[in-house]
Amino acid sequence: MKKFSRTKLYNELLTNTLKDLSEKYHVNYAKFSAFCHQNNIPIPGSKYRMYLKMNRDVTGLVEPLPTAKNDIIYFETEDDKDTDIASELKDLNDSQKIKQIEQVLANFKYSSKKPLSNKVKNFKKSVKEWEESNPGDIHMSKSQNSWKIFRQKKCLDYIEY
Repeated sequence: MKKFSRTKLYNELLTNTLKDLSEKYHVNYAKFSAFCHQNNIPIPGSKYRMYLKMNRDVTGLVEPLPTAKNDIIYFETEDDKDTDIASELKDLNDSQKIKQIEQVLANFKYSSKKPLSNKVKNFKKSVKEWEESNPGDIHMSKSQNSWKIFRQKKCLDYIEY
């Protein structure tokens, strides 16, 4: 588990790219980006980087760091998942508290992905059902489909009964 100060991380993001910092701290870029967004740390955009390289004024492009309850934040890395919690808490010297913390952490589930809303889930389900019921139309664009319907209607107009 890596420990960060929000203000220090924000100041580092103003001088370095997110990619450089993820390499510096040996963490996954995508997860580190999601971590910054979850902890409300603004990441400067490409226009800021370009102005910085050109030594132009970037004061209007800098988004201030929003306030938070805690300045210290923790990022869980892949190699930290197998570490023993008791060894991390050895400074507590209270076995009862260590057991309580272990229980809470064992039940805690953290996901960097936000769950999909019901609207999106229902839409995905309807698209999947439509693809299964119309296997020939999956790769057809709207214009091709419209043209196909137009031709069918014109052909039906010429057919005499």
